[in-house]
Amino acid sequence: NVPDLAWVQRYAPQVDGLQGQLAGDVRVTGLLSQPQIVGTVRLQGGSLSLPETGSKLTDINFTAQAANPGQINLSGTLRAGQGEMKANGVLRIGRLPDWSADLRVQGANLLLMNTHEIQAYVSPDLSIKATPQSVAISGTVRIPQTTITLRDLPTGANKLSDDVVIVGRQQPRR
Repeated sequence: NVPDLAWVQRYAPQVDGLQGQLAGDVRVTGLLSQPQIVGTVRLQGGSLSLPETGSKLTDINFTAQAANPGQINLSGTLRAGQGEMKANGVLRIGRLPDWSADLRVQGANLLLMNTHEIQAYVSPDLSIKATPQSVAISGTVRIPQTTITLRDLPTGANKLSDDVVIVGRQQPRR
């Protein structure tokens, strides 16, 4: 058991305020190429800040449970702002090194960019399939709300495209 994960922050300089507790009870038997794993590992009460994006991830909870031979079930949740994300999946390790993983990630209104200039919320619905040879990600990432406040416009950014629509402004007649 690891009652405090703050020491891990030394190895992740892009992260601030890392917290959480890691607890587990795992037994590994069998051959290295065909391990038999039984047990559970849990991350509870996790949180961290990402200074570059201004986001804070809280209420991070993750469980990896090996109950069936060659298979580890994965589940987790976290919050970002008022939004919540859930992940569920399976890691298959029955014949190493040929492992595979399937993961579903779903969330709503996650505040993942929170700087003076940009506040952006995302709502992912992704399926991730991974093997040693490839990672395939499919699905959608909606951006339900974003606010951009520019202090200065870049040089040459004063001309609007013909397809720009400004909400609340009356459109010229054509």
